[in-house]
Order: sequence, then structure tokens, then C-alpha cells
Amino acid sequence: MIEWFYSITLVIILITNVIIRCKLVQICFWIDYALVCKWPVRFCLAAWALVDQGWVLSGPDGSRVDLTTGERAFLQTLFLTPDLRARRADLMDAIDISYAAAVGAGKGTRLGLLVSRMRRKFQARGVVLPLRAVHGFGYMFAGKIRPAAA
Repeated sequence: MIEWFYSITLVIILITNVIIRCKLVQICFWIDYALVCKWPVRFCLAAWALVDQGWVLSGPDGSRVDLTTGERAFLQTLFLTPDLRARRADLMDAIDISYAAAVGAGKGTRLGLLVSRMRRKFQARGVVLPLRAVHGFGYMFAGKIRPAAA
């Protein structure tokens, strides 16, 4: 009699676990559906975001990397474009303007150097920055982003 009771209890627990897992999968499916199908594809909860007034880049895994003045201007320019890509000239102008506002004089932007240092900085923190060079154009942010918090 006791063995029968334990057997029934075990079956009920197994069935309950299966139901819970199915519900979780269903919930995750609907969340993914809402994020991908209902919102613009470039926006997602598990995504990159500029936070703390743009001075920190937050990754989809929760990682946070502080940005310099030039890095902030570079990423803000990319994040504000509809397809997350910008021409070299636009990026250099944004960086020069940000440095001029911060220290009073332009720095003569060396875009390749800034990007190289930024990639190394992120890599040293174990974060892969989804930044791509677009030949003959400029740069593109290849990750999904969250809209800026209001």
C-alpha cells in the first residue's frame, strides 16, 4: 500500500514538472515572439544598451563597461542611426565634437586607433563587442540594442 502511494506521488510530481516545463517553454516562446515580431527587430530585452547617460555600455549578459568620451560619442552615433551603421566621417565628426566639448579642443580623431583600443578594452573584460567594419563606408554595431531609458 505504501509503495503504491509513493508510485502515484512520483508520477504526479513527474507530470507536474513536465507541465511546468511546458508552461515555461510556452511563456519563453511568447516573450520571444513579442520581442521579435511585435517590436522592431533591433530592440530586445537581452541586448546592448548605453546606460548612465551613455557613459556605460551594458551587454546582454549584464556586463558593464565604462566608456571614454570618444567611445561614448562613437557608440551613441551608431546607436542613433536606423540601421546601426555610420559613415567614417560622421563618426569622426561626432568624436571630435565630443572632445572639443570636454577639453576645449579637437583631438584630430584617429578612428582606427579608437576602435582598436575599444575592442581590446572589452576583450580584457571578457566581452565580445559586436562591432563590424563596413568596407568603404564606416562601422556597424551588429548586436541587438535596447531603446534608451527615458
